[in-house]
Amino acid sequence: MEVGEELKSFINIWIIAISSICYCYLIPARISPGVPRLLSLLPVITAFFIIPLPISTVHLAFPAFFFLVWLGNFKLLLFAFNRSPLSSTPPLPLLTFISLALLPINIPKQPIKKITKPLPFSLPKPIRLAIKAMILIVIVHAYQYKDNLHWTVVRVLYISHMHNAFELGFALSAFAVKVFLGFDFQIEPQLNEPCLATSLQDFWGRRWNNVSSSILRDTVYNPVRMMWTPTLGRLRGQMLATFVTFVVSGLMHELMFY
Repeated sequence: MEVGEELKSFINIWIIAISSICYCYLIPARISPGVPRLLSLLPVITAFFIIPLPISTVHLAFPAFFFLVWLGNFKLLLFAFNRSPLSSTPPLPLLTFISLALLPINIPKQPIKKITKPLPFSLPKPIRLAIKAMILIVIVHAYQYKDNLHWTVVRVLYISHMHNAFELGFALSAFAVKVFLGFDFQIEPQLNEPCLATSLQDFWGRRWNNVSSSILRDTVYNPVRMMWTPTLGRLRGQMLATFVTFVVSGLMHELMFY
């Protein structure tokens, strides 16, 4: 598919997505939470699984799947049962509702704790992002020579590519919400300085892709833990909830890469 056609398809996807979320705001929001609201949301959830399929360019396909199939659908599932971030008293303004539903942002449930440990080389965030954007361009250019590179170097390129693309995508989303849309609420940090992680648990649970972690915690971990703890006990209930959460996360990753 040509670049122009890909961009046209990408734009059409977001027009459909925004229209679908407007429907969610106007119709299902007025239906009783639970199964009735979930049934009214199923057409949108199904559509979000389908509409990104025509995109094949990785830098367009990945955000479309991540924002819609994973985050968007999981937020709609929470909305069906009157849970945040889309459910609020009083109701959210339409533009805020659309942004929270379609962008990788969350409103923090508690005050944000600032990191006290400084980075080894502290640079202003815009400069860091500009440097990472240039690194990303170099990495993409280097792929044409990957047949001549050692497999370890190629894997390092892939990891750097993913990390920088994630951070830039998250930063652009937060920037758009705060500057172009003029929202003044706090946004939950999407990445919490992964390089400062002290363990794998700290990396996956608190620092890397906090938006997905928060959504998985609300849609999978907490319901499974609360359902099975009375039967299995606290420890085994937590272990089962953790296992199911990683299974769901793995399935969503496989779906996106597929």
